[in-house]
Amino acid sequence: MNTTFLQKILLLAGFTLVSATALAAGPPVQNQFAGGQPARASEVNANFQELADRIDAIPGATVYDYRDFGSSHTTKIYNLKGDFGTACGTGATEERTYTRTPVTGGTQIVVTRQRKDSASAICHWTSFTYLATPTEISLTRKNYYDTSGTLQSTDAMDPPVLVRTASMAAGSTFGSGSGVTNTPVAGTPVLNDVIINAGTTLGLDAVSVTAGSYTGCLKLHTSRQSNTSGNFSRVSWYCSGAGEVKRVQKEAIGEFRIWELATLTP
Repeated sequence: MNTTFLQKILLLAGFTLVSATALAAGPPVQNQFAGGQPARASEVNANFQELADRIDAIPGATVYDYRDFGSSHTTKIYNLKGDFGTACGTGATEERTYTRTPVTGGTQIVVTRQRKDSASAICHWTSFTYLATPTEISLTRKNYYDTSGTLQSTDAMDPPVLVRTASMAAGSTFGSGSGVTNTPVAGTPVLNDVIINAGTTLGLDAVSVTAGSYTGCLKLHTSRQSNTSGNFSRVSWYCSGAGEVKRVQKEAIGEFRIWELATLTP
């Protein structure tokens, strides 16, 4: 995915120093101006666009926006492989439903996750609340339910956990450190954990899952340290129009988990 026009122009200043030779080696821009000659806006803009296109050709110059690798679907089902506990067993699936609500500064996205065993009985139930803004998407809250859907407790993250950004260059890293306050139903809020979250942008990749084959997907590595949210290393693939289609995760205690997208519902 190419950078937006504005991002390209901003990148030009930084890359001029390190890439002057590469840019100078090419032909001059299409519109040349002499001293005192009026410059037409269309010609100046064309020059900027040409320079922005040249920047795209410089290795490492591409910046990825998380919004270009999402979806507007309301329901997704994933096939699960690996260690998901004895309650879920083998042959389990995970159903994710999405509720999107406009809020000040962006969109609140609530993702409800129900894991079901091979007999379609719910074996695990949580929900995650995210805030999506023009610059990033972050995790603000996690709810825990019993298998009947009764809320048990809520984790609130302060500050929110940074998940992805709108300016992820290949090879770049981003991260956050958050306190976690747990509030049981009819209980007292307690600051009981922290989440150290670090992400690395690996670039674009192709991936095949049950739902189909995808190309040009954003591939991210995430490392997390948390007593309540897990200690793991994860690689995820996010594809345009589908969102996350695959996740491969290794837990610190040695367990492994794989999510593969099976179906999408508009």
